[in-house]
Amino acid sequence: MSDYSTLAILAAFLFLYSAGASRLEKTIVNGALVFTGFGILCGPLGLNILGLDPGAEGLRTLAEWTLALVLFSDAANSNLGVLKPSLRPAGTTSAHRLTLDDRLGLWSGGVGS
Repeated sequence: MSDYSTLAILAAFLFLYSAGASRLEKTIVNGALVFTGFGILCGPLGLNILGLDPGAEGLRTLAEWTLALVLFSDAANSNLGVLKPSLRPAGTTSAHRLTLDDRLGLWSGGVGS
């Protein structure tokens, strides 16, 4: 598939998701699950209609910018009144106190193996 058709599929999915996101918010299914499902369905494990090379520089740049945007918007919408009581110095988290998610992420990324 050409780059333009891949972009068109992604743009159509983003449009459809944004059109139904408010209704989806009221269900048990969240956005991350929808995007993961779309990736599996349209990627090499599913229909293989998205021709994305994981090593491509453009895809890496898009992923980095998307992650920055998601993290910034999530932080901007956080309720500081709820977070203030749990503040502690940044150095108090050590390697033996990593959560299970962190450990699985490190392991699956090849850092822990």
